[in-house]
Amino acid sequence: MKTFGKRQVAVYFGSVFLSALGLALVVWVCTSSPSIQPIFAHTELWLKYTYAIKDTINARPTQRQRIIVIGGSSNLFGFNGAMIEANTSYTFINYGTHGGLPANYHFDRIMQRARSGDIIFVSLNFDIYGQGKPTQDFWYITNMLSWDKEYQRYISTLDKLQAYAQLKILPTLVPLIHRQLVSQAELEQFIHKQILKPDPTRSPISCQNPNFQGYSYKSLSPTGDFCSQSGSLVLDSTSPYLSKYLQVSGFFISEYKRLESFAKARDIKLFLLYPPTMENPLFSLEDKETHAKMHNLSSQLAAHNIHFVGDFRDFHYERKYFYDTPYHLNSDGANLRSASFIKLLLQLEKQGLITPKSPPKPK
Repeated sequence: MKTFGKRQVAVYFGSVFLSALGLALVVWVCTSSPSIQPIFAHTELWLKYTYAIKDTINARPTQRQRIIVIGGSSNLFGFNGAMIEANTSYTFINYGTHGGLPANYHFDRIMQRARSGDIIFVSLNFDIYGQGKPTQDFWYITNMLSWDKEYQRYISTLDKLQAYAQLKILPTLVPLIHRQLVSQAELEQFIHKQILKPDPTRSPISCQNPNFQGYSYKSLSPTGDFCSQSGSLVLDSTSPYLSKYLQVSGFFISEYKRLESFAKARDIKLFLLYPPTMENPLFSLEDKETHAKMHNLSSQLAAHNIHFVGDFRDFHYERKYFYDTPYHLNSDGANLRSASFIKLLLQLEKQGLITPKSPPKPK
């Protein structure tokens, strides 16, 4: 029995050692090879390719004044850039992606890619205003480890080890390499056909990618929008959007002030824009509590000289204009919000807060 017990102990510690060694090897491979991306339970690789398309859109030359919108998927699903460009003198760039990404990531990414003189609109889900540093936010951490390894803000070594302990080894090492190569080829083909050479016969105010293919870069229009999703799947959905007790975090204030400083140093105009909201029992224009919520948020921001532009009621729509969540507009909703945004741009022009560039003089 004693010999058998010792053997069990040896097998146990041997398996632990081999597991640790195997995990260490996988971590080393994943961190040292840029061609291998770790796959975790919440990895959303579509974001990597979506950002690659948006970076291509952002890099295109233009003689018009650039307007960039940053934030989560309420922006990704929330605009028809073709309509905005056809009715204004601006180049529109939609950098909206995912509401799960923290404010620091949205801000740092645009700080790396904005140009002097840009106009930037920040439109965030309301919960972000109350969030602190994204330490131990494993959705954020695992996505950074998977598709943006260079971005390490608020990610500790312990966080990485805890994340890698939940790594899906086979999806990481076996099929991903093939899928990644195929996806890269598809990505380049999509950029060439859909982004750089859109169909010239399509109406200039309609969504320039009529083929919605779900959460994929293939659904993007040449301005970075998802704008062809049709129907409404939120018939039973409700959302309060924010609590009447929401407290704006010091972290958000410091991050936004950091973005403000960046913008001021580069002659970039920065505006805070309301996200779209859906009329529902928990957030209704007929409910005094809804207005109290919005007053609470705006007054806390105003105490730090941070102000929204426009009126949240101008971006508040009926249920039929939402697609699959209370944050995602369908194609009709995206057109409606784009019309509201165009109206806001004209108001800002009249107030002298923004101006389109004058067209170049003919030689």
